[in-house]
Amino acid sequence: RRADRYTSFEVQQTREGLEAGFSQIHSSDGLSALQKLVYEYAQLQPLLDRKRAADSISLVFITASLGETYRLGLGLLADVLELMRAVQPAESRRLEAEVLELETKIEAARADQSQGERVKLMEAAMRSHVERLDIMQKQRLRIEELLHLSGRCEASLHRARMELAALNAADSAMSVNDATESLRRTVEQAKEIQEELKKLGF
Repeated sequence: RRADRYTSFEVQQTREGLEAGFSQIHSSDGLSALQKLVYEYAQLQPLLDRKRAADSISLVFITASLGETYRLGLGLLADVLELMRAVQPAESRRLEAEVLELETKIEAARADQSQGERVKLMEAAMRSHVERLDIMQKQRLRIEELLHLSGRCEASLHRARMELAALNAADSAMSVNDATESLRRTVEQAKEIQEELKKLGF
């Protein structure tokens, strides 16, 4: 589902949008993950072009799978950006500070029996803050999961690049077969990542 979110015409625009978005919120983790993914996919293109020109093997399946893996990585990073925008560190710090302040005020107000209603209001406000902080923590964990899966997409592209290079250098039928089989296993990993996404509720 995520892999076909973008058509080939939208991929470049998506990449630029992610770069701008991560830069805007000063996310070095997001920018680094994006740059690595884009780099690996760009480095694959000359190898694919040379292999297509030689026409020694059919690359239709492999090329499509590598493109799917790249788009999957971009889709993951789009979700990361969306979550990062919702979980700003400054907002977490503000809520944490307010919780500490409320705790102090509640403790002081409890000593005065006339402050009963005010204590209830402050306790309700504190519970609300704690719930929001808990949601933010869960979102931060999801960001980490998505960045990890994006890294696996990047690693798959890197392995594919190494295997394509070996395929280009292969000088025997056995070497070609070994490299091709290894490459097919590598691009199949995108399906495993998609299965993990389903388990995570995506």
